[in-house]
Amino acid sequence: MLKKFLSISLLTVFLITMAAGCQKQEKVQQKKQEQPVLTIAYDNSKYGDAWIKAISDAYSKENKIKVKLVADSKLNQKAGALLKTGKNVPDIMFLSFTNWQDWASKGYLYDLSGLYGAKIGYNETLKQKIKADYLNFCSYNGKYYIIPWDDGVTGFIYNKTMFRENNWSIPKTMEDFYVLLGQIKAKGIIPIAWSGSEISDWNYAIRTWWAQCEGHDGMVSYLALSSPEAYKQQGRITALENFRDIACDITNNIPDVLNIDANKAEKQFFSSKAAMLLGGSWIETKAAGNIPNGFELGIMQFPAVANAKEPEINVSDAGGFAVIPSKATHKDAAKEFLRYSSTDSMLKLYSQITSSPRPFNYEMSVYDGLSDFGQDVFNIWKKNNNLYMLSKNPLYYGKFGDWPTVASPLLQIYSGQISPQKVVEDNYEYVKTNWNSN
Repeated sequence: MLKKFLSISLLTVFLITMAAGCQKQEKVQQKKQEQPVLTIAYDNSKYGDAWIKAISDAYSKENKIKVKLVADSKLNQKAGALLKTGKNVPDIMFLSFTNWQDWASKGYLYDLSGLYGAKIGYNETLKQKIKADYLNFCSYNGKYYIIPWDDGVTGFIYNKTMFRENNWSIPKTMEDFYVLLGQIKAKGIIPIAWSGSEISDWNYAIRTWWAQCEGHDGMVSYLALSSPEAYKQQGRITALENFRDIACDITNNIPDVLNIDANKAEKQFFSSKAAMLLGGSWIETKAAGNIPNGFELGIMQFPAVANAKEPEINVSDAGGFAVIPSKATHKDAAKEFLRYSSTDSMLKLYSQITSSPRPFNYEMSVYDGLSDFGQDVFNIWKKNNNLYMLSKNPLYYGKFGDWPTVASPLLQIYSGQISPQKVVEDNYEYVKTNWNSN
């Protein structure tokens, strides 16, 4: 009887243990199934994919959260409609140069104000870490909705080896620059490779020359768009004249340039057919597969115009930012990703991969892991007064922009159809006439 009782007891314990084990296993499986998958959509047309993959891998490992990356070079064009519907929206969207304030006013974006008070280091909050000039752009009606992403340096990319072998100096002024163009042409080399089919890339130089003429405060005043008079700045005319004189000058004449795209321009430069390339800090990442082994890549500032108010000013190519849609599924995980990606270690990782900064206050240790080209970029970025061509006035993105009467006047100027003076006059008249229109 005792043996029978013991057998039944042992069997009962065994069955209870098995049941408990099964329940535990089911809970573990359920937990695995319920683990959030953070979906991040981004535009990979400029800085590629390596930076977001590296940061995502680090975040995923540390936080035990899976990350799904969705690359889309057309994301900016799709974002408005996607946010409006709120269906199948990613948890984070990396965008650029859009009227996000309009989305915020309509409730499409999640309020990130709490994140701005979060610690990202021992003594700094996110708000304290972001550069002050950019921070102003991140708020709408007293709340923060975006996290700034990219910053950058634009200028003339140049072949360091070619410059050294020919004893060509880096020009500081436009006068010196014209001398350099002549020296390069005399060697049978194209001075500047540039894409005529993407002629608007010259806006990198035009904005810089414009800012040199007007100074930082003058450009901030323009970007406020408080009245149509903002469109009458003389610096616009000077900048467009510089473009015309360089692009059309016989010393830089490139056959059939209007049919040359960005890839062809890059090939001209990296095959040493051209001494310089119009571009910016993203080039090392964008053209990584086309850069020959041993090619010494450098970047110089756009030379200063005569009588410049502020000759050393870096007009940043910044305009990229991250948002969390209000209909996102995993908002807490998304917020933590954006906080984590703004820590010093992740800022450094981003810059080591892209050779570009973000609009944050960096620790000097970032230089330790940069390429030679990246060090050139950071030297310019650190030295100069950085201007962010960003406006909080919705008119800038939704109605007028820099060139309100045409998409871009550069092709018309290049082909001699219109003068720089007439472009600025027409822009002003158009804005003045339509300022109060609905």
